[in-house]
Amino acid sequence: MHRRSSTVWLPLVLALLLASCTKEEPAPSPTTRPTESSTSVSPSPIKTGDYGYDASGVSATLQPKEGAWTLEVANDSGDKIGAPGVYALDASDGHQVDATVKGAKPLEDGESGSYSVNWPAGFDARRAGMIIFMVGEDMYGGFYLQA
Repeated sequence: MHRRSSTVWLPLVLALLLASCTKEEPAPSPTTRPTESSTSVSPSPIKTGDYGYDASGVSATLQPKEGAWTLEVANDSGDKIGAPGVYALDASDGHQVDATVKGAKPLEDGESGSYSVNWPAGFDARRAGMIIFMVGEDMYGGFYLQA
């Protein structure tokens, strides 16, 4: 009787094991090479004290220099993007402080732009809890401070 029960269970176990296996993808042929993303445009390198943003093919560098701020944006997203913008969230109470980005305009794929950024009177970057990068009406995310 022992033999008979094992002959019933063995095919069942094998069937369950085969059913649980996933189909493996074939390995790429030797002539297939992974595609590398190439950035046709890029903002200035991010230096200590600059703010950077880089995601989904859009790169931006915000450079504060002696009261004058410059925003450089590069669009390598594959699509046209809206005009860039910037605002800060005050660290003390979280209120929004809007900057004016002079000459900001939508950028086609492969285009870049350099803009002057003006903050309202009394803006103190040391009190900025976070500086946010906008594209058109969309918030793209927070800049990071290069230390």
